[in-house]
Amino acid sequence: EKLRRSHVKNYYKVILKDALREERRLDLAHITISKDVHRTLPKVKELHTEDSIQKMHHILFAYSVRNPETIGYCQSMNLLCGVCLMHLEFDEEQAFWMLCSVVERHVGYYARSMCGLKRDQNVIADLVSYYEPQLSDHITNLGVQCDTFTVPWLLCLFVDQPIPLSQVIHFWDHLFLRGDELIFSAVLAILRIRKPQILACSQYEDLMQLFLRGMGKDLTAKMILESIDAQAKAWSGCGLMTRVERLRSYHEWQVVRGAELELDRGTISDLVKRYTTEKAEIRRLWKKFLSPSPWDILLSAGIGNLDWFVKAFPEEAYPDWHRRQWRGRGIESGALKRLFNTLDCNVSGQVNFEQYLFGVYVLKRGESKMRKQLAFEFCDLDADGAVSRADLRMSLVVIHRLYNGEDSLSEESEVDKFVEAMFEFALLTNKATHSRKLNPLRAMTPRVETKTAIAGRNNNSTRAQSGPGKLGGGARDATRNFLERKKFRSLKSRLSPKEFGRAVDQHPLIRLFFNLHDDAEVKKLRSDLIAEAKTPFAPPM
Repeated sequence: EKLRRSHVKNYYKVILKDALREERRLDLAHITISKDVHRTLPKVKELHTEDSIQKMHHILFAYSVRNPETIGYCQSMNLLCGVCLMHLEFDEEQAFWMLCSVVERHVGYYARSMCGLKRDQNVIADLVSYYEPQLSDHITNLGVQCDTFTVPWLLCLFVDQPIPLSQVIHFWDHLFLRGDELIFSAVLAILRIRKPQILACSQYEDLMQLFLRGMGKDLTAKMILESIDAQAKAWSGCGLMTRVERLRSYHEWQVVRGAELELDRGTISDLVKRYTTEKAEIRRLWKKFLSPSPWDILLSAGIGNLDWFVKAFPEEAYPDWHRRQWRGRGIESGALKRLFNTLDCNVSGQVNFEQYLFGVYVLKRGESKMRKQLAFEFCDLDADGAVSRADLRMSLVVIHRLYNGEDSLSEESEVDKFVEAMFEFALLTNKATHSRKLNPLRAMTPRVETKTAIAGRNNNSTRAQSGPGKLGGGARDATRNFLERKKFRSLKSRLSPKEFGRAVDQHPLIRLFFNLHDDAEVKKLRSDLIAEAKTPFAPPM
């Protein structure tokens, strides 16, 4: 209930509506959920009515949308969902919030990396080895690893195996009350209770059959809790959780070290093809991606704040000579924060590895079209598919301050001029009108006229001025120009990606930030920046 109240009203209805959109039906999570709900606790008939199946679909679909980057959907969540529904008398929304509470207390078990599960199953193996050495040796000698039986126990939080379904809710009540310590002490207690049967097994097959099918026979939550309480009195010095935290700290380091060295083969192959690079480069960038806070990034499957992003992204995407010109490391201006939000295309509050890799690739090796598209999305502040005057102005101010610092208010009028110039240029380009007089982006270009043209223009001006109350030719041109510009401002209020791409080439700082320069320009810019230690803002030429 506390979790539900911390969210906006009708939160469940909103994300369920999003989850049930037609285009999501081909998502892998939806396909997997549709299969798993029909396999949920087959002996419980109440869960297999049409109404119950629909409720499970809704709850699991909604959760896959609630936390798509970190978790999405993980197999075994269907069992948790089934228990939540039964416990809450098939109240769909309440069951959803209970599922959120259960899963998010143990995010590492259901995260895409499953790093918390890997850590805790290694902790359990160490605890069994130390506190039940006879059992540990016997299990190991028969070729069974602890993770063979602890993985389903932890993922399903003991549902059905090894604790009978009728006893699970009673056990969960104590789990919510006591916290994670109960998970580890329960595993030790169950192994102690079944110690005679385990030691009686002399073959691998017999032991596996016991672990997978026989551990819950005549087992009750009361028996487990009594065993835990009896053992708690024997702990010397400090409680079990202190020991668990020490072991967790060690195994977190081990899991991270393994994750830095290994990336899923299928993922690597896909990324190598997509970005035409080497496997070694993908692995190097993966380590760089994890480097700011390896465990937290692995747990959440993404860079979750600007501090981590600043440490991992800029030095891979921009050369050192370029970054040295940024005022305040790019943080104070808001430019890197805006770039972070641009790469976070799922609006999840974090940048995952694929988004990170995409940003590095586009800025370092991407085609001009891709870089312009990234620049467009950077400037499209409200993500509505078009850049308004306000969007463009705010983005230009941010980029200008990145290179020139906070003391740039005097030049904001130049920003306003350029914004208007870009919009007029876009409209003129659309109309295929290339009049120098009405094209502000070319207004400063030298203009060559013949002597005859000059003499004719002067004669027209003289004749126009001879009659009383008549405007001269120059005044008429100025009036017509003013009216045309006013008309342009009313007609063009937003830039499409194509229009933005044509106009953005005229702004030197946008070209610089998004690496839109060719090699010759880069060499000149590099020497200029190093010499002046500043990129002066100037109207386009």
